[in-house]
Amino acid sequence: MTPFNWPTANSLENRTNQAMTTTHTPANAFTQEAEEAKTTWLDAQARLRAAREAFNTGAVVRLKEIFSNQDSLKAKLEAARLEREKAESEFKSAFEAAGFEKTAAVQKILNKKNDAIAICEELERAIASMSAECAEHQPLFMQASIEAETYQAAHGSAFSAGARFHAFALLEKHGPAMADALALIRNVRSGNAAIEVDIGPSQGFSPETARITLESRMDVLLSPLRSKSMKAPSGITQPIVDAIGTLDLGPMKGRKLLTPADHHKIRFAAQTRTA
Repeated sequence: MTPFNWPTANSLENRTNQAMTTTHTPANAFTQEAEEAKTTWLDAQARLRAAREAFNTGAVVRLKEIFSNQDSLKAKLEAARLEREKAESEFKSAFEAAGFEKTAAVQKILNKKNDAIAICEELERAIASMSAECAEHQPLFMQASIEAETYQAAHGSAFSAGARFHAFALLEKHGPAMADALALIRNVRSGNAAIEVDIGPSQGFSPETARITLESRMDVLLSPLRSKSMKAPSGITQPIVDAIGTLDLGPMKGRKLLTPADHHKIRFAAQTRTA
């Protein structure tokens, strides 16, 4: 993957005089922000580890067994139905071939057909019984939802904190030069009559007019920076992904997680049933 190349000064920088290349923004101007971003990043990773551990060892462990049993029964039922269809077809052919007489050969195939039907019926009853018992697992699912929500939120927060940390690390390193570049643009006319006005109290312009004018000037540099950032490859976030790992909700993936309102409804329904 081609690494993302951040904007760098062009050859014009090498031809400017000493006065123009003097740095006015302190080298440590962004250190505090970078340190705060690092602290937030480390805290977010710690919260994510705790949330992931709580989820992986919590209610979802028992739910995995329940869902696994359900999936196993459904797979067995599907296979049994195929066997029943095959047995029914074999019986029909054998019975017709025997002139619709119940011969020993026909009886053997009939037994096979009846067995297949009985197995399907038993599996269907087992699945129905398991579905009826799902209400008993609602508190378990509710707890797993809470743990999954916490884990999911912690993962999202960690990803955001990681992006902020890496961004401020770059800003700490290159920010002073960028700030000086913006300062240069801020303090000279843009050359665009549509956005340029004289500013300053003596000219009688409102603070809002002055702010808009300054932002318009600095946008000369901010616009190409934004444009360049839009071309950055998605792989630029890979260091963050490597650090926090993927979000794995296991059997909760793709399922609707219960909201606090859902929790309240379930509790209320349970109290009503026992009242």
